[in-house]
Amino acid sequence: MFRLINGLFLVLLFVAPSWASDHSDYVSGLYSDARSVTEDCLSCHQDQGEDFMKTAHWLWKGPTPFVVGHENDTGIGKESLMNNF
Repeated sequence: MFRLINGLFLVLLFVAPSWASDHSDYVSGLYSDARSVTEDCLSCHQDQGEDFMKTAHWLWKGPTPFVVGHENDTGIGKESLMNNF
C-alpha cells in the first residue's frame, strides 16, 4: 500500500504541474519515439529532469524500511538485488 501511495505521489509531483498549463504552443505535432518527447520536454524543463535523476525511481535504490535486516539501509534496491543476476 505504501508503494502505491508513494508511486501516485511521484506521478502527481511530476505530471500534475504540466496539467496546470497549456503546452500546445510549445509542442509541435507527433513524435517518432519516446526519446524525442523527453528531449523536447527537457529543452525547457532541464532542472526537473536533473531532479528526477536523483530520485529512488531513477536510481533504483533508496530507503528499505520494510526489508528485514536492512531497515536502515539506503544502498540496496532493484539495481543491486533484482537485476543483479
